[in-house]
Amino acid sequence: MIYDEQPDNFLNSEDIASANSQEKAEAGNRIDFTDDGADKERRKERRKRITKIILWACLIVVVAIAGLSFYYYYPNVSDAQATGYIRDVERRGILFKTGESRLYPSTGSVPADSFITFSITCDSLFDVLQEYQSVGTPVTVTYKSSRGTLMWRGESNRIITSVKAAQPTDIFNE
Repeated sequence: MIYDEQPDNFLNSEDIASANSQEKAEAGNRIDFTDDGADKERRKERRKRITKIILWACLIVVVAIAGLSFYYYYPNVSDAQATGYIRDVERRGILFKTGESRLYPSTGSVPADSFITFSITCDSLFDVLQEYQSVGTPVTVTYKSSRGTLMWRGESNRIITSVKAAQPTDIFNE
């Protein structure tokens, strides 16, 4: 093995030839630490590909979550009416104040202890329901149902859209 570039005076020509062949064999096993720039370019391209994959995956996840949330929370499942007596009208919520109400159906087909819970998002409807509750008149409530509840829509998935005093025929015909 030769450690420096200086000629060795103690070796004869055969030793020099074997040392040169041994040095060439070791040169094949050596690792080249010189940077030719190609490795940096490959790393940059790979980093760009990984970044693209991560960004596309995040975009797909965000779009999927947004689509599922819209499907679950926003469309109205049904529009309906209920007739009965308003028993409770109250404001609830810490961050979003919404009205909550209970309507006890006035028909004989529904048990007396059952009630329907509604959310009230409009202040004018809240005031009207409080007036009907204090007088004790039966009301017909029109509402929309959705699949889920949101904080700003109230605790119930039924949202009142209009209220009117019930006619006597509405009470007994149901």
